Amino acid sequence: MTVRFFIRPPQDDLALRREARPLAVALRGNLPEEARLRALTEERGVDFATALLYEAFRAHPIHGAFAERVDSTAVPREGGACGTLVLVPGLVWEDYPQLGADGQLVMDIARRLGFIAHRVPVGGRAAPSDNARAILSDIANLDVVDAWLVSLSKGSADLRFAMSGRFGSFPWHKFSGWVNICGSPNGSDLAAQMTGSPLRRLAARATCLASRIPFQAMLEISSRNALWSDPIELPAGFRTINVVGLPLEWHLSRTLASRHRSLAPLGPNDGVVLCMNAFVSPGLVYPLWGYDHYFRGPEIVPLSYRLLALVRAEIEAATPANRRFAT
Repeated sequence: MTVRFFIRPPQDDLALRREARPLAVALRGNLPEEARLRALTEERGVDFATALLYEAFRAHPIHGAFAERVDSTAVPREGGACGTLVLVPGLVWEDYPQLGADGQLVMDIARRLGFIAHRVPVGGRAAPSDNARAILSDIANLDVVDAWLVSLSKGSADLRFAMSGRFGSFPWHKFSGWVNICGSPNGSDLAAQMTGSPLRRLAARATCLASRIPFQAMLEISSRNALWSDPIELPAGFRTINVVGLPLEWHLSRTLASRHRSLAPLGPNDGVVLCMNAFVSPGLVYPLWGYDHYFRGPEIVPLSYRLLALVRAEIEAATPANRRFAT
């Protein structure tokens, strides 16, 4: 009997990135097009395409500078009262806190840094349309100005649905920015693949039945859903920060390994979402090397401190004289 402790043996990440770096530099400050990433995946494999995309983010004049800023920010220990974070959790967050989709770690760090942290009570198994209504209902009762939104995993899709205007008016005047962490703000490519044919839809229905997730939720979060083709109408001055995981095959958690493999012909992905679909544009991107959609590993704690320190600085800079939406 063969015992498989790991999916892939470790490989020399640094050598792979050094090999990909000249191609990233040749892009002259641009990100590679999806067609280029797919062609490169077919030619050199998904790991090499992932290394190229990571190096392209780091070489990008805006995203690269932001990543340098994050990396050079000192990890703070604590802070005085400064503002409010409103967190939208991810899939099955109520039942499986060990997955981290409840955002409790981020909320605990936020509170240590002086934030008031509020979690929106969305349904962990609910469809994005239902959760969009829940988000709008919940934040309607918040008395905040210049608050920041944080979303994880499917929570980013739920929040995007809420922002669409299809389920009611979004109270933009209450918020200054959004941190999307390993999310699916443009839908799930995995869900699109799982529902891409009658036979696959039949299997997907069985999966949803076993996991007590409505099949409608999978249809809505699929990146083929018509809603994702609507542009995101963010207000002027609204800031967006995206944390995008870029794992190689040997970095993947066992649960996501087969899913990553099924999406690999389409290009770099985090096991659920294609990396090029995992961020909101316009917005800043922090590329997180070696981490998949589950956002698990030793670097997520210092990274969370650094990102929230930058958010705190943004809030503190928003004096009454220059607040965009002060009333």
